[in-house]
Amino acid sequence: MPGGEAVRANVAEVMNIIERRTISFAAEELDMTARPGPRRLQDIQELELRDLTALVAVGPRVDLYIAYSFTAKLIKEIAERLTVDLDLPPEDMPKYVLESACEMVNIIVGNSTAELAECGKVLHLSPPVVMVGAKQIHRHSDAVFATVTLDFDQGELDIAFVGPQHLFDTNLNYCGTSA
Repeated sequence: MPGGEAVRANVAEVMNIIERRTISFAAEELDMTARPGPRRLQDIQELELRDLTALVAVGPRVDLYIAYSFTAKLIKEIAERLTVDLDLPPEDMPKYVLESACEMVNIIVGNSTAELAECGKVLHLSPPVVMVGAKQIHRHSDAVFATVTLDFDQGELDIAFVGPQHLFDTNLNYCGTSA
């Protein structure tokens, strides 16, 4: 980073950007309405996950994980809408449910990196990974969980932000050190 200066990015703003882009993607690409729900900075040992979770790492290094945790009904509906124009055999749909979760997270978070970089960060995005049937993310003593929930008619989506505790204060402000 230029001059080795510490970069400050408000995690609440990161959450705003990701939430806004997720709502926009749902409306424009899926014709689905998302209603914003609660935001939480959680001092808990384990983050409860929904039926299917897609996870990416974001940062100059691995500074922040963003996990999209879907109810089964919601991700199935998303997959059906993303693949509606494709002639797919019904038996292949479970594979496309997984691919749809990865694709959605990759598109939303990937498109958000340019806007997030305006905060002064050069951001990299890891390839998304999917966890099926995972129940929890266990918190290391140095980690913090911040979440936002979106409610759809078809189910719920939790977007979790997981980062080292030293990066955040209680107001979700990024307090990182220089790279």
